[in-house]
Amino acid sequence: MNLINIKDLNYFFSINKNTLNKINFNLNENEKNIIIGSNGAGKTTMLKCIAGILKTDNKIQVDNNYVENIRNYTDLSTNLKDALHLSGDLRVKEFIKYHMELKSVNPENGFLLLKYFNLYEIINNKISKLSTGQEKLIYDIIALAPKSKITILDEPVSDVDPKRSKLFIDLINSRNDSFLITSHDLSLINLIKNSTLSIMLDGKLYGKIIPGNKIFSLYISEKLSGPSIMEIKNDDKIIYITQEKDENSRPINKIEDLLYLY
Repeated sequence: MNLINIKDLNYFFSINKNTLNKINFNLNENEKNIIIGSNGAGKTTMLKCIAGILKTDNKIQVDNNYVENIRNYTDLSTNLKDALHLSGDLRVKEFIKYHMELKSVNPENGFLLLKYFNLYEIINNKISKLSTGQEKLIYDIIALAPKSKITILDEPVSDVDPKRSKLFIDLINSRNDSFLITSHDLSLINLIKNSTLSIMLDGKLYGKIIPGNKIFSLYISEKLSGPSIMEIKNDDKIIYITQEKDENSRPINKIEDLLYLY
């Protein structure tokens, strides 16, 4: 069952250039899809469209309903800052309580995650006084505490210290919900179990690769000498992802091999 379905989505901030270019995508029940892409590739814009922050025209369905028609839907959670409405500069405790009550969730769910991430000592600190990594984790907690059917997470461990990043990964691996996670860190593919992989470059979405960690057994080539799994196009240049190694190919070992191809 598709919980998110996107068909032919275009989005642009500038009339001269699409930020998203004919995106087609689906997220299945219990799937954990990771979209990797460099900064500015369009990952966050796509999540904002799914969350209804940016307006689309009947291109996105969430749980079989077009985003434009959804009202009071509580089975999608996100850590997107633009989706977390605030009134004034709240303290962490007030912030968590406010957003849990919006979804009719016991605030204790959020406070337990605060303890899980060893952050309970900041419960009375103002959001504006948190470090970048602490603030990111608070937004992650708001997304994870409701245990929603669908959770979309934008760069959830960016600026988060390694110990808490591991706690985050362990938590995701312990759940059977559907997750859509953007990242510029290819290592998440190995860390999040049974994940699928999509690749976003210059507003175009490529994939899926299933399982996601299959990417580390593939090769990139600028000259195709056999069958390819994926073709990544930028302007008039094409990069091929293949299963076969030859004199024109190189292995995929790190994020730079995929995101900085040109």
